[in-house]
Amino acid sequence: MNTKRLDNLRKLISKNKLDAFLITNPVNLRYIFNFGEKGCLALISKEGKTWFFCSTIYLRQAPGYIGSVKTKVLGKEEFFKIVSSMKIKRLGFESEDVTVFRFGELKKKLKGVNLVGQKDLVEKLRTIKDKEELQLIKKAARIADETYKYLLTKIRSGVKEIDLANKIDGFMKLKGAKGISFDPVVAGGTNSAFPHYVAGSRRLARGEAIILDFGCIYKAYCSDLTRTVLKGDVRDRYKTVLRAQEEAIKIIKPGVKCSEVDRVARDVITKAGLGHYFIHGTGHGIGLEVHEMPYLTRSSRDVLKENMVVTVEPGIYIPGWGGVRIEDMILVTRRGHEILTKAKK
Repeated sequence: MNTKRLDNLRKLISKNKLDAFLITNPVNLRYIFNFGEKGCLALISKEGKTWFFCSTIYLRQAPGYIGSVKTKVLGKEEFFKIVSSMKIKRLGFESEDVTVFRFGELKKKLKGVNLVGQKDLVEKLRTIKDKEELQLIKKAARIADETYKYLLTKIRSGVKEIDLANKIDGFMKLKGAKGISFDPVVAGGTNSAFPHYVAGSRRLARGEAIILDFGCIYKAYCSDLTRTVLKGDVRDRYKTVLRAQEEAIKIIKPGVKCSEVDRVARDVITKAGLGHYFIHGTGHGIGLEVHEMPYLTRSSRDVLKENMVVTVEPGIYIPGWGGVRIEDMILVTRRGHEILTKAKK
């Protein structure tokens, strides 16, 4: 268990005028306790008491990860007994994770307790990476770089997209990754016009451009890298997307609005007459999840802070022609930024 993260969360619990907070999201459990599986729960009181609840199959396993005498690990059946024994008036819960069924169950069994939905309470803490997290993220980024270099030796006319995608998974595991952080995108020709295209049995053809988008999980932390392998008449549009990415990265530093990063990238593409083909945000945070806060979009209200890690990935997608996307992972430093992914563009 990470006591500093738990202390930071407890401050937010008090700030939001809650008596206790219930964590149900497995990723958030992993962030605080180093352990989280579907169905596990954690109850954290503002006074300092902490309980971790799990099914019997994890009762012996969980304590080895949590490793704190201040946290009691109990079976899930004990949860309602504990809450009922406490003088809780306001119990916060993760509103984006708790199902309607689970909410109804809580409402029925916790008489007199006011259930207060909380959005992104732990997720906001996760946006600022500590030293240990940054080391793991940087390693995941290096594995992605090495994978791209490897893939360039395997791309040839006639190879199936799915075969290349499978090589990504295998190579990353050889380099120490747990596995892929998402289903790899291997999109040749007109398939590259679909941002989240899933590799299929189509064979790559001579002279067509290919979008490669992939990442790994290294000790729970993710990487995300996109490169467009140039062929044919893609080069002019590629230069536009590359310039959009470079201009957006230039302004990254603490205090810059995420929406401003998006605007800078979008302006470059729009001035080239391709704005209506840029159909997603410019980037997103990355860490325990490949897509997490903050988001670099037009509507974002987030502001960049030191030790955030984000991606910058402008792209254009033209039906019947294809697409171009370039993505890198960027660490926000005290005075600017550091590009974590270094694969050749």
